[in-house]
Amino acid sequence: WVSRHEQAETVSRVIYTSSVASLAGDSDLESFRARPVICEERQSGLEHLNGYSLGKIRSENLFVEAAAASGRWDAFVVNPTDNLGPVLAAHHAEERAAWTPWQAMVARILAGREFPQTFQYRPLWVVDVRDTAAAHLRLLECDGMRAGSRFLAFSGESICVED
Repeated sequence: WVSRHEQAETVSRVIYTSSVASLAGDSDLESFRARPVICEERQSGLEHLNGYSLGKIRSENLFVEAAAASGRWDAFVVNPTDNLGPVLAAHHAEERAAWTPWQAMVARILAGREFPQTFQYRPLWVVDVRDTAAAHLRLLECDGMRAGSRFLAFSGESICVED
């Protein structure tokens, strides 16, 4: 994708959708307890990451480094927490063998069915997917930001699963 983007002369900015997992994907609970604040500057300890979190960090770096090398376009990263939004098609909420989307987990909870605990027993950090999309649009229109900046998209509430 990056090499094709270099050929597109009209593109001047890329907004990459990453995940809060690149900011707080630590699978070591003691490390997470020692550094509980989640913000754009936070870096997960690379020695205690799962593959998803590590992949998100590497993808962020790929886009930011490619933008810097090009000198023609810039890149910014949006780090949404647990995106939830309207279910527009039945397959959006279907459970899968490899992973279960948040919509499917919420449907299980609402139906009173048993559901899997979140990764490392962390709370749900919900953000409306429409707010994440709005953040992308605002970043496309903004001037004066430092290239490569990250932006956390989060509603501000933590929902403990046990509640």
